[in-house]
Amino acid sequence: MERCICGEIGSVRQEIEGIPVVTCVACGIVRQTDLPFKDSTSLTQWYEKEYVYTHTYTQDFDTALKRLNVYEAKDVMKGKCLD
Repeated sequence: MERCICGEIGSVRQEIEGIPVVTCVACGIVRQTDLPFKDSTSLTQWYEKEYVYTHTYTQDFDTALKRLNVYEAKDVMKGKCLD
């Protein structure tokens, strides 16, 4: 079983709008499961060969800021954040 970023191991499996996810029992973070990538190499190859990028930097930045506000993680911007 995978460990959450908060350190907890326990999670609840469910589907949200048909997408399989797990919800951490400790912090409530929801993560997608059953992704088609087995490791970072296959993820990188997918981005290099199949991914079609359709957003602008501004759209991505605005979306990331909205998510940080929802997550109440404004202080994260002082360090590194992958969104």
